Amino acid sequence: TDLVVARVKDNTRQWAVYLLNDFPHSADIASLIDDAHVLKTKLKTALKELGLVAGVQTEVEEDRIWFRITTTKKTEDRPKDMEKVYKAKPTLVVYYPGEPYYYSVPNMTEVLSCSLSRCLGSV
Repeated sequence: TDLVVARVKDNTRQWAVYLLNDFPHSADIASLIDDAHVLKTKLKTALKELGLVAGVQTEVEEDRIWFRITTTKKTEDRPKDMEKVYKAKPTLVVYYPGEPYYYSVPNMTEVLSCSLSRCLGSV
């Protein structure tokens, strides 16, 4: 529900803009739904490689993709990790495919920012 509420009240949030360096500009963008699924998978994989357990949800609205991302450090106790992921405060991200930047909270962690940049730059 966080993602739905954020989409409805997006004008009440303070957003920061993150520039994607060396972004491959493309005039022909595939289906947003396909892009959202691919990006979700890539982001979860990138965060897993960094030793994090991630919950990533995506929603497509008009010409943008919304992300709801939660993370926690991976331990040997998977059920406890998943519980932490479900209870973690989400980071919301809005991405307009084809544009070399995305919007999110001003205090996004560097690990998440780098992972997102890596994934979004390879769409």
